[in-house]
Formats: sequence, C-alpha cells, structure tokens
Amino acid sequence: MGLGQDIAGRNSAGIARREAFIGGGMAAVQAAVAGGLGVSPLAARLAPTGTAYIGPEWGLPGLGISCVVLRSQVATPRANAFVRALAAAFRAG
Repeated sequence: MGLGQDIAGRNSAGIARREAFIGGGMAAVQAAVAGGLGVSPLAARLAPTGTAYIGPEWGLPGLGISCVVLRSQVATPRANAFVRALAAAFRAG
C-alpha cells in the first residue's frame, strides 16, 4: 500500500488529484491528514485519531498489498532483539 499505487489507482480510475502537502516523515503526513489537508494511504493503525477510513465505498480504487524491507546493522544484542521483534510485528500484520 504505497503512494505510487495510490496515484496509479486514482489515475486509472479517472479521479483528479493534486499534491497539497509533501511531508518529510510519517508524523508530518499524519499531522496533515489530521488537519484536513487531504487523504493518504495509511495503514489503519497509523491513521490519526479522529480521521475516517475512506476506500471503495467512496469511489477510490483499492491499494493492494505492499512489501516492506527492513535492513539493519545493529551492533548490540538488545538492538538486535528490537529489530527481530519489529520484523515479527510486520509479519504478523
């Protein structure tokens, strides 16, 4: 579920769009969505409180699935355990 899929899906569905905000990170995008600047393809658990899910019932195309790649060069056992737990959380969905 990525921005490229979102843009391609809207284009193929004939839905007009324009970039109203380009954020430098997840917190910036979440703040923009919460502030009503537009929509963003976010996982439900990342959507800001008080925002609404919109999807096919609003005429938007589905986003499909996405792949996540996690690369790490941690140096301590504690950091390695954290990276493994994070990877397990992504695999669990």
